[in-house]
Amino acid sequence: MRKADIGHYVIDENEFDLIVAVSTLEHVESDEVFEDVLKQMAVGTKNDGINCLIVNSEIEEIELATNKKLDAMMEINKKTEDMIHTLSRIYRGWEVLFQVVKPLEYTIVRDEKVVLLKINAVTFIVRKPAIK
Repeated sequence: MRKADIGHYVIDENEFDLIVAVSTLEHVESDEVFEDVLKQMAVGTKNDGINCLIVNSEIEEIELATNKKLDAMMEINKKTEDMIHTLSRIYRGWEVLFQVVKPLEYTIVRDEKVVLLKINAVTFIVRKPAIK
């Protein structure tokens, strides 16, 4: 079993039939690493394989007691439009099986303060073309 930070995890070419990433990719250290990870996932997917991604965008954290906007605790915080553009560019030529943006809100606790976490969850499911 291999273990590594997702930003440094190596995926061999044509290694997996299915790759699932849920609320993890926005935690890599930079936009560059984010795109590198997506490219690794694409290369590491077998022909006719599927990548299922749920990535958060436009993340906001608001302290409810003061209505103060806080710095979001996510390393990557793209506008939803930019996120979809990046995913579409990296997966150009793949069949889009499902794509949706769902606004979500959660009440969480950060540093003993009640915080409203608002996100746009981008679900992007694609299939790599089969080679005939």
